Amino acid sequence: MASPVYRTAVTDIYDIDHPILAGGLNWLSKSQYVSAVVNAGGMAFITPRSYDSPADLKEDLGRCRELTSGRPFGVNLSISSQRKNNEQLRWHIDLALEAGVRFFETVGNTKPTVLIKELRERGGVVLHKCSSIRHALSAQAAGADLVGIVGHEEGGHPGNNDLSTLTLTTAAARKIHKPLVVGGGIGTGQQIVAMLAVGAAGVVMGSRFLACHESWAHEAYKHHIAELDENCSVAVLSKSEISGTSRVLRNDTTTEVQRLEAAGATRYEDFAALISGQITRDVVYKTGDCRRGMISVGPAAGFLT
Repeated sequence: MASPVYRTAVTDIYDIDHPILAGGLNWLSKSQYVSAVVNAGGMAFITPRSYDSPADLKEDLGRCRELTSGRPFGVNLSISSQRKNNEQLRWHIDLALEAGVRFFETVGNTKPTVLIKELRERGGVVLHKCSSIRHALSAQAAGADLVGIVGHEEGGHPGNNDLSTLTLTTAAARKIHKPLVVGGGIGTGQQIVAMLAVGAAGVVMGSRFLACHESWAHEAYKHHIAELDENCSVAVLSKSEISGTSRVLRNDTTTEVQRLEAAGATRYEDFAALISGQITRDVVYKTGDCRRGMISVGPAAGFLT
């Protein structure tokens, strides 16, 4: 590894060249993509929810180790508000630790304390990502090694706060004493420098990498994403009973979701046929059809070429 241009607590903890973490993209954060980021001097996280079985995850963890020539990489663990969705967490954790992974990105506000404690007791280094300073302070108190916070611009699930990434970063840096990682709308070097200047130790980026060659998604999807500008996304489901706001690509599906919201729909059943993650995987990522599905993307996609 070369000496970091910007040496921070993040580059020291992960032993990386650049204070850049690639967000855990559901369905897309697999070994080829994760290893490419790691080999380029950043840190990235395999997303276990992207795999159909424990055997598939175990195989890809081994493949990632080979592709990085033994360099450390991470695993993303998502804590769902739905208890049945957390049943898989046990084998996600065990397989990751068995594969020698010690860097974890945890996401979710449902009892993260227990998970953070277990991972640290088993030798893990934990970055807990939040969407509010209140939850960030709770993660810090729970023992997270690093604390992440995302602004309203984040593609995917930015939570229900309306604050920008810059505002949250500036405010959080005054209250968080653990290394602070921030994300949401970041897609240029100038923005990275700006976040470091106001107190972040590193950034997490997702949308900026959506069209990379190492992603397995369909080429038509990548070309579509690369043609977008900063107005490409929309925030929906902020008032639903599902899991909070989603920032996604403007398309036929989100237009219909907005129509249902305006008509007063709030239940999961009202949106189920539109928002299933399988649609994004099977229609968008596999065939390149971007008209359907809840396609996680933020304004940083506008910086793609």
